Amino acid sequence: MDRDRLVAVEEVKSIKGIDYPADVGFRSLLITGPPGAGKTTRVETLGGWPGEVFLDLTRRNWWRDRTLTMRPREVHLGLPFVGHAEGLALFEEPQRETDHFVFEAQRLQLPPPRRRFNPVDWRRKFVLEFLLPPAEEVLAVREKRAVAQTHTVDEALFLEQIRHQLEVYFKVAGLLDHAGLRVLVRTGFNAPPRVFRDDSAPGTMAFPADRVGGRRLFERAVGRLLGSRPDTAIQHLDSLRLNGEGITMSPAVLPVELRQGGLRLQVHRDRTILPVLDEIDTLVIVNSAEVGKGIHGQARVPRGARFRMTYGTGSRKTSLPMSAAERPRVEVANTKDGVMVTDLHSERGTQVVALEGGAAGLLEDQIEANLERVWEALGRSLEPAAPGDVRRRLGRVNESLARGHGRVRATDGEPGAIVELPPEIVPVIVGDLHANIDNLLKILCSNGFLESVQAGSAALIFLGDAVHSEKTSRLAEMDSSLLIMDLILRLMEACPDRVLYLRGNHDTFSSQLTKEGVPQGSLWRKRMEEVWGLETRREFEHFYSLCPVLAASHDFVACHAGPPQGSVSRHKLINLREHPDLEHQLTWGRVRGPGRPAGYAKSDVRALMSALGLAKKATMIVSHNPTRDGESVWLRAGGIKRHHVVYSAGDRELAVFTRLGRWLRPLVYRSEPLLEALRSAPSGLP
Repeated sequence: MDRDRLVAVEEVKSIKGIDYPADVGFRSLLITGPPGAGKTTRVETLGGWPGEVFLDLTRRNWWRDRTLTMRPREVHLGLPFVGHAEGLALFEEPQRETDHFVFEAQRLQLPPPRRRFNPVDWRRKFVLEFLLPPAEEVLAVREKRAVAQTHTVDEALFLEQIRHQLEVYFKVAGLLDHAGLRVLVRTGFNAPPRVFRDDSAPGTMAFPADRVGGRRLFERAVGRLLGSRPDTAIQHLDSLRLNGEGITMSPAVLPVELRQGGLRLQVHRDRTILPVLDEIDTLVIVNSAEVGKGIHGQARVPRGARFRMTYGTGSRKTSLPMSAAERPRVEVANTKDGVMVTDLHSERGTQVVALEGGAAGLLEDQIEANLERVWEALGRSLEPAAPGDVRRRLGRVNESLARGHGRVRATDGEPGAIVELPPEIVPVIVGDLHANIDNLLKILCSNGFLESVQAGSAALIFLGDAVHSEKTSRLAEMDSSLLIMDLILRLMEACPDRVLYLRGNHDTFSSQLTKEGVPQGSLWRKRMEEVWGLETRREFEHFYSLCPVLAASHDFVACHAGPPQGSVSRHKLINLREHPDLEHQLTWGRVRGPGRPAGYAKSDVRALMSALGLAKKATMIVSHNPTRDGESVWLRAGGIKRHHVVYSAGDRELAVFTRLGRWLRPLVYRSEPLLEALRSAPSGLP
């Protein structure tokens, strides 16, 4: 072998204790070499896929072989030799010292060169690592294996034969490198990686010429649509600029900031309140200019999904509003190989910058500030309050509700059933919680919700049914209902007129309220009297009677269940106590669908909007209606535009609706077991 054609790699990194070029990805490695070169040991050290693969380089499209999707992996090369139609492995040579196969380089098949219409650069997809130790050392290894009788290829050994095999593999490595494939060579069992010099002579070769020409306009159009998709994940990044191309980064590189013009977008791993639950399967994209300045939007990109901001996305987990003028031309994909960022041929390109210091910890800093804020707002305790404290707190809340801030008075002089919010107040609408205290805490600790409510710029709106677990094993358990209502009352006392509770069908002590045969209404009454006393239970009945049923502003209306069916007027809605049938529909109704032919429909939603004087583009947000597949958001529920269902009691995820830009949009968060974690922390903080 002409080792002078090889040069050392300048920048290396360690992968499982083995040096590799700094830009080589773990999942791109294919380990090859003649028998006895140490391929199996190398793959086992890397923790790669077991089992060797035969890769016939004379076969067309060998680079698409499915076995190559699982890497790092050991491969035996099938090579072209005179007199043999198919590629053969070198260990198939005659077992005689003077007999060698004659190598035919011109029959090697090569991956096609990169085309703009092809999202995969096959010539750079793999890194072929050739292990080519000195022949004498290989012979010693194979002689030892022959004694142990572990490998049949070691039955007849000749030093000259091993030298020939090494020479053939070295020649193949040089040819593939000259053709543009990524090749590494190691000239010893523990030798550092080396590459061919740029001016290294390729040797005798006669590859078929690459085809050129074709439909240039078609290639350009499809290329702009797909962009460039490299497959080797970058492990380290400071800053780089993309111009109509893409990169794949290891999740360890995050967070990064994507810069196009004046717009700055941050890409983070999904952040959880509890550090032990941090995951890398979901990415979160936020606008740098919004974080830490009130309520901000986000785009959640689960594993296997992509977020193309130029054309928007159909994912209901995406709420990152941008005007047409500032919307970037960039795509972020969350793949099994890493985080893929592609510049979609923007005017000035996309700069990708690794975030460090304070910028990298913006979301973490917000979480810490929110934890302290929640702790103070809840009176620095997550334990159930004493009966006397609850009674006094409930009395103050009822006094505030009786003043009827934002509510038109009914004909009897009491506050009407509608609470109206000024246009500048941002709603944060929470769906059914059903005694899920963890999810209540997650909402309070997330985004800028509580901060904005305390500042008076937002209103926290509960759509009722905060009580009564829906888990089959806990239908009769009421202590969690006591605690969650106590926490909500603390918020209503601390932020009067900015924390609103709309009445739902479970907000009652009626014996008629049952769930799967469990009399939850009666059990609720009984447990409250046992723990907090009869007087507090009566004060709660007064609380339910004072709670509004609808919340509205210029662009939305929200209630627990759905609109009344048929004609309705603003006067009737304000005086809902005089129309119990309407109140029942607003708290019990369900959208029309399979199995519910009597449910409300699009015309009923429009009638309610009209009665409230809202525009056709206003949004209606409800809960109560079951979502599909356990998800927390049902957009366009019942096929009705701008009519959405939000559910906040899920074990896997929860959601709220809020105003982002011009529209009400959902924000989805991962559920976490926060109650016990916060209780057990020394200061109440994790």
